[in-house]
Amino acid sequence: MNNSETFVTTGEVLSSFAQQCNDCCAYLKANQQVSHTVLPELLEWVAKRQANIAQGLERCAEEAPDGVVKRRLQFEPGHAEWSSPSSTEAAMRQTIDLNNAIVEALSAAAETAPPVEFTELVGDLTRQLEGTNRRIALGIVTSQDLQ
Repeated sequence: MNNSETFVTTGEVLSSFAQQCNDCCAYLKANQQVSHTVLPELLEWVAKRQANIAQGLERCAEEAPDGVVKRRLQFEPGHAEWSSPSSTEAAMRQTIDLNNAIVEALSAAAETAPPVEFTELVGDLTRQLEGTNRRIALGIVTSQDLQ
């Protein structure tokens, strides 16, 4: 997505977020064994969840009706974009921010009165995102307690 854009289609936003989830997953997998601040099991779990979320977002972008996919949304450039974090803990916090931005985008997509199947997919993804964020937050606190 071009950072100069302020209005993009829902399909573009979903595809961009799917790619960012895949980037997050790759980072977490690559740093799973070298983390000294976050438990490797948590990194592995979050990487799997982000991969599942990416697949769900890609499915949303592919299966959503044209009225939803082509709907233009105001999108703040750089809003919660995945970048190379300085540590695995920073990656976890960045993942929470990314997931929150995805929930906002999914909520905006669902406002267009799409078919029930799409609404159910959005609801499922939203629950996954919120559950992932809760587990990450708990994992960060637990990791800090163990140090």
